[in-house]
Amino acid sequence: MPKQPEKKIENQILMFLEKFPNIVAWKNNNAAIFDAKKKVYRKPVSRFQPKGIPDIIGYCKTREKKILPLFIEVKTPTGRATPEQREFLLKASQFGCIAIIARSVEETLESLIQFGVLSQTVKGVSS
Repeated sequence: MPKQPEKKIENQILMFLEKFPNIVAWKNNNAAIFDAKKKVYRKPVSRFQPKGIPDIIGYCKTREKKILPLFIEVKTPTGRATPEQREFLLKASQFGCIAIIARSVEETLESLIQFGVLSQTVKGVSS
């Protein structure tokens, strides 16, 4: 299977998530912005933007009607989370959030089933 760029996997996951009325998710724009004047890319710098914030954020309702924050760090099959990304996801999960690393729509689906957001019957909807 050819390697997919992280952006493509991210888009596939977002398109998958938008199929479900109990999930609201969006791309968290934390990428560098091009400064045309200085001809360089600048990372947004704010003490209020935590390092390691995931690519996809949102919220969802479980089958038990519990609302949970949702954080998904998207990686390629060989990609590795940075220490800051792992720390963010660990803290979020300690507070009861759904905080995962996903390398595909299928991994996202499996995690959301485990957290009680989606049911096993959704398996055929994965693409």
